[in-house]
Amino acid sequence: MAGIGVPQFYSKPHRYSDNFELRRFSSYGSHPRPETDFFEFYWAHHFPAGRLFATLRWLFVDILFRRPFWGHQPPLRRPIGIFQAAVTVLALILLVAVTDSLGLDVGLAENSAALLGRILTVVAVLAVLVLLLAGGFLTRSLADARFYLSRSPGSLKARNEIRAEGLALLHALHDAGTYQRIIIVGHSLGSVIGLDLLRLAWDELRHPDPALADAPADDYPTTLAENFEELVDSLPRNPDPEEMAQWQHAQHELWNESRRRGMRWLVTDFITLGSPLAHADFLLSRSNAGFQERKAQREYPECPPIDDRGGTFYSRRYTVEDGWYTLGNGSPRNALVAHHGAPFAVTRWSNAYFPRWLFFGDLVGGPLARQFGRGVRDVAVRAESLRRRSRRDVFPWVHSHYWRLDPQASAIRELEEEALRREKQTGDLPGSERLRQDILDRKESLQQRRRELDKSSGTQVAYLALVDFLRLNNQKAAKNYPAPPGPPLRR
Repeated sequence: MAGIGVPQFYSKPHRYSDNFELRRFSSYGSHPRPETDFFEFYWAHHFPAGRLFATLRWLFVDILFRRPFWGHQPPLRRPIGIFQAAVTVLALILLVAVTDSLGLDVGLAENSAALLGRILTVVAVLAVLVLLLAGGFLTRSLADARFYLSRSPGSLKARNEIRAEGLALLHALHDAGTYQRIIIVGHSLGSVIGLDLLRLAWDELRHPDPALADAPADDYPTTLAENFEELVDSLPRNPDPEEMAQWQHAQHELWNESRRRGMRWLVTDFITLGSPLAHADFLLSRSNAGFQERKAQREYPECPPIDDRGGTFYSRRYTVEDGWYTLGNGSPRNALVAHHGAPFAVTRWSNAYFPRWLFFGDLVGGPLARQFGRGVRDVAVRAESLRRRSRRDVFPWVHSHYWRLDPQASAIRELEEEALRREKQTGDLPGSERLRQDILDRKESLQQRRRELDKSSGTQVAYLALVDFLRLNNQKAAKNYPAPPGPPLRR
């Protein structure tokens, strides 16, 4: 929260969960962010302690050697191909060395045998160093991924418990009568869990509730829903930033329209950081063809959604038993509703990732539009404001730097605070105005250098991208959002 610029926040009881280890932070309302509650959804305790050997076995057998490198999509083809070739060569060297040590004649000269021994020694030392430096990542983060993504029956119970708790929290937030909108942010494996919660909760919360509808007559707004297919057709295959902004604005306006029809769904944005969903065709299915089939069956949602027999929205007849008798004449009603695989008709999906280059960048995350549709907003990011490929960009450390302030950002913030202090002074102090202008000039110089790097590298500072995602329509939220129909809001 401090890294994305929330100035002050305080802790409050969680209130909406039976897990008393969870925390809720509240921020004071300020421009352009309204008063906001930040909830933590913790799930790692459902998994047993990670075991290094089991995690390495999963990494090698189920991930790195499950298929030949040419069977992977281009982003993974080169690194996995290099790794497979290196391991194959080392295995052959080890086989030859062992055979020679047993006294079997393999035709090796004495110098060659010594060289192979030195190579194996160096590799062993490097492997030990990697395990020492990245052992925590292997036994915690990667072990959790193994449990959640594994198809073994032993992981089923933990997955179901996580999803049940997450759904209970989402239902509690929807039922609280307190919130105008909900944003879900998922980092790494949390993004996979977040997608599961979205697709499951959407099926339960997409139907209109008559008690929440704006008007009891037949004048519900349906313009955007009726013309949604035309909106999808107008979205290019590779939209530029302006076209993507127009698409996400239309999604948000459709969410507003659906809310006025009584839709209970409050999730306006899904934000993913360093998401392994970039490799969904490999992690969520045995093959790319299988993954595409599961999306066509609407098990996994796309953005924009896949049509359901010619359209995303369909007219459903809601009966008296559904509660529609509260609208006046007691007769059944028809209402437009999106199908069960279309949460991203009204929910925007924004994704940040560190581009990969050799050992720089995030090997876990990546762009998601190729996997989940051209309506996903992908933003390439970097760890530091004024340089690329620094030590903070090296994997796996870069994987946890999406929301951390970098040194230049801290310097700019300090300059802003100093300029404000100078502005509040009376101006009677000698040189006060000159010092204030000097501070502003230094701040502008840093920001100009950052803008130049943004343009030349095609990346944005990671924490700034997250701030941008979180501030989508926040000015409107602070001033012009209508209160949710129904009971008055309470804090």
